[in-house]
Amino acid sequence: MHYTWGKALSYTGGDTGHGSYGDTRGGIEDFGNVKIERSLSTGDVAHSVVLDWVYQAPTPFANSVLARNALGGWQISGIWRSSTGVPIPITQTGGRPDILDIHNAVNQNCCSYGNLQYLNPAAFQAVEISRASNRTIRRGQAGPAPLRGPGSSNMDLSLGKQFSLGESRNLEFKADLLNALNHTQYTDISTNLANIEFGQAIATKPARVIQLQLRLAF
Repeated sequence: MHYTWGKALSYTGGDTGHGSYGDTRGGIEDFGNVKIERSLSTGDVAHSVVLDWVYQAPTPFANSVLARNALGGWQISGIWRSSTGVPIPITQTGGRPDILDIHNAVNQNCCSYGNLQYLNPAAFQAVEISRASNRTIRRGQAGPAPLRGPGSSNMDLSLGKQFSLGESRNLEFKADLLNALNHTQYTDISTNLANIEFGQAIATKPARVIQLQLRLAF
């Protein structure tokens, strides 16, 4: 079992590269008070738990040659991971909005089929935009990354066995199930208040993948 607690703080996401290379947190809203831009870094994960195991299944009817070869020697292994979500920025046209109700900003019952509204739109309010600059007339109350996205939980399983073909030859069979429980894991959230789908989960990690492997070792 592995548990990790971490916290990374930085300005504008903390990516050392240019924004076009992947840091989507944007820039400084108020250059007169840069210190208040310090927040959770892009990709920060507060809690992460990983469990991994290997189980050698017992051989039924061990006195039988057929049973030992067909039913014996199977190995079952797996990895289960669970972690909190990464920081998400809240934006609007020309800057950042105000947060009216931080405690109810996240829908705790999200997310599932037919219930993809992760952020509560009523908890946010757009700041007026200047016609001259197309920017907000003042800095919105929302920080660079005031909230976290959905957490994730996933389990991968593997089943394998070696079949002896005599002398130093073995036939190795392995079956891997990635996301074995086919659990839907929501990732991206629409975070621009101007979008009609604001606050909804709009992307997921891959569904279950099964891969089979047969290998002759000699």
